[in-house]
Amino acid sequence: MTIHIAALGDSHFSEHRRFEECVRVHDWMANDFANREVDFVLCAGDVYEAKSTPLEREAVSSWLAKVANRAPVMLVRGNHDALYDIQIFSRLRVRYPITIEERAANHFLVNDETDARIIVSCLSWPRKADILAAGLDSKNAYQSIVNVLRGLGDREEPNRPRILLAHAMVNGAKTSTGQTLTGCDFEIALNDLLLAKTDIVVLGHIHKSQDWAVGDVPVVYTGSPLRQNYGETEEKSYTLIEIDEDKRVTWQRIPTPATRMLLLEGSWGLDEGKACWTRYPFPVDIEVKGAETRLRYEVDADRRAEAKTAAQIVRDRLLEAGAVDCKVEEVVKSVAKARIAAVASARTVDEKLVEYWRERGTLPAEARKAALLAKVHELENEIQQKD
Repeated sequence: MTIHIAALGDSHFSEHRRFEECVRVHDWMANDFANREVDFVLCAGDVYEAKSTPLEREAVSSWLAKVANRAPVMLVRGNHDALYDIQIFSRLRVRYPITIEERAANHFLVNDETDARIIVSCLSWPRKADILAAGLDSKNAYQSIVNVLRGLGDREEPNRPRILLAHAMVNGAKTSTGQTLTGCDFEIALNDLLLAKTDIVVLGHIHKSQDWAVGDVPVVYTGSPLRQNYGETEEKSYTLIEIDEDKRVTWQRIPTPATRMLLLEGSWGLDEGKACWTRYPFPVDIEVKGAETRLRYEVDADRRAEAKTAAQIVRDRLLEAGAVDCKVEEVVKSVAKARIAAVASARTVDEKLVEYWRERGTLPAEARKAALLAKVHELENEIQQKD
């Protein structure tokens, strides 16, 4: 028989950030698991964004109940999950067990209906306290993790498919922005993952889905099933794994209906003395329909009012083009030093005022300038008479 396994990670349930989107995407996955008749569901950590709230626990419990009424669930703790915060899920009254691992151990999972059986070697996000409790060397965390992986692989089960499910930082993994991560805490080399002697490695922690082949063993980051911030432009998915009776492993990414998030950046300033967008934030060829958008623009401190009006016009255009919302973020640049230098170099009050207007890009017409300077002279004379 062929065993079907759904794997996901980095859900990051948070009532303070895109909560409705998170619930919607997870409900879609629960229905998709059922339609595909998966035998097991594996969660690679970071269920929560931070220590859970009652609303978040209710949402996760509701989702897990839907999933575990159709298939056994295995879940490991991620670095965002508070210790013991996910243990309550093992007590949910559901058809199949929800198994929680907060440290490291092998777990035998059975689907009674399909008679599918697998071994899941679990490694949660390492904690120095766990390393000490295990009597291992806290000063050499990496070697301690290697020893744990080797220990997981000591149990030989040649006839049963084995999966390593870990929340871990792998050397060379890339973030959504394309940055390659090295030198991070608790970083694991790809080859060391093979010490667990499994047929496939399933990882959580990095939101960008990516994979490697280490010999004959696939190593797969599931990625997050929804976008957590505006830097995550890649397609979102969960991982569907199939293992046949000869323990041959195939897998694919199943795209989720995650809402797109677009960051549009611009600059407001002067071009040949005229106030305008020096970098327009809304390219004409960009597709914004159905996307959450953020408009971020830079502006000098003394041009904020006009930039705010211009940004509102762009925001309205984005919404008219089909964006589901648009958050506007102003990045103010201080111009105090530049203005002081320009004004300070002028010798008379007239010259200082003209330099000030020029800095602001508001130099008036000659008649208006003459009238304003005459008024300044009147004020100067009044001050001198009072003195």
